[in-house]
Amino acid sequence: LVKLIDAETRFARDDAERADILVEKARILEDKVKDAQAARDAYRQAEALCPTCLPALFALEKMALRDNDREALLDLWPKLAAQTSTPARKVGYALDLARLLSVDADPASPARARLGEALAWVQKAALVGAQLERVGREHERIAYLLADKSEILRALDFRVAVWERTLEEMGAVDSAAAAPRAASERITRQVVALRRRQGRLASELGDHDLAWQYLQAAALLTPAEPLLAADLADLAETTERWAELADLCGRLAAAQADGPGALAMG
Repeated sequence: LVKLIDAETRFARDDAERADILVEKARILEDKVKDAQAARDAYRQAEALCPTCLPALFALEKMALRDNDREALLDLWPKLAAQTSTPARKVGYALDLARLLSVDADPASPARARLGEALAWVQKAALVGAQLERVGREHERIAYLLADKSEILRALDFRVAVWERTLEEMGAVDSAAAAPRAASERITRQVVALRRRQGRLASELGDHDLAWQYLQAAALLTPAEPLLAADLADLAETTERWAELADLCGRLAAAQADGPGALAMG
């Protein structure tokens, strides 16, 4: 059968048709003959004849993922990204490339360019809700791989913006309903947790003013959150913001008086 297919390629009308025939040959070699290397070679021949042959590219991607072939993926993903007309898929390929490249952890790493490309495509992709949160999480993951605290802050800003937009959209829903109210409270806690992380990172970078801004933004959402209050008190003491510290202690005392057990002051 393989020999018959080889003969058929000689009578193909053009390279695109020859590529399609080679893809069929590769599938037989892969699925029936169980010769992965011969199948890979046939797929590559198809791609060489017709660089836009998506079946060949997808098959090579599948084999590279299975074999954990980093170099092959670095070659294939830009080609697949170029072939897709869907912005959301372009975002995915750019993030995949950024993650793969970020293991180099080089300040001039191409990972940064791919990450920027992904975020630029986000604006065109009309992603919503959970899709944007997944992009934000991947952005954060890549930033951690790069060991870049400033980039981590930007990733957290992205995630906070996604959740804040969700809260705004939920504001149009009947706030008296139990389900939306519970969801809103959960998202608010998530935003506060992200802002607290940003506060710690900004402090580690030596930008205490920025850290204060992050924590104050969180305090607008949950002024009586004990852990947040502790973060604010520690930062106020570290930066000698005595007036702010006194004001904070006054507000904490008032909150505790309003609701016993609402604050765990140490």
